[in-house]
Amino acid sequence: MKLLRILIFTLVSINCFASSVTITKKQLIGEWVSHYGYSTNSHANTRSNDLKITNDFNVTLIRSLESGNKQIFHASPSDMEISDDIYIFSFPAKDSLSYKLVLSGWVNGDTKLLFGMLYLYDNGELFNGISVSFKPKAVNKSSNLTGAENAPLS
Repeated sequence: MKLLRILIFTLVSINCFASSVTITKKQLIGEWVSHYGYSTNSHANTRSNDLKITNDFNVTLIRSLESGNKQIFHASPSDMEISDDIYIFSFPAKDSLSYKLVLSGWVNGDTKLLFGMLYLYDNGELFNGISVSFKPKAVNKSSNLTGAENAPLS
């Protein structure tokens, strides 16, 4: 009986995971906010990250720091690289600081999630890497990890 329960649980779990698909380039378009769930936690100095990807793949990354300051970086379509299902956004140097955001993700019905690493460079030298995770920015603040319509960044 115990073996039958394990078998049924395994089959149901496989069916749930099988319905998720890797996110496509077109599905990246929209506004995203930090998602601190699963195994990704907030970096010590960062309150949140916002990511906006426009239809023409201009990208804005906004890091809201605990100090109340914001770091805003922009990347153009020419700053984007794709390797299979990995998306790399290079944010050109602002003063001496630059970033590379490396993402992938999945879609399951109306639910989308991006995850990856944010690499930080000072004068072209890597000095830190932070794990990141994003969910779509929802119009309804009460929705949790949904694919609801995105609201504009403020």
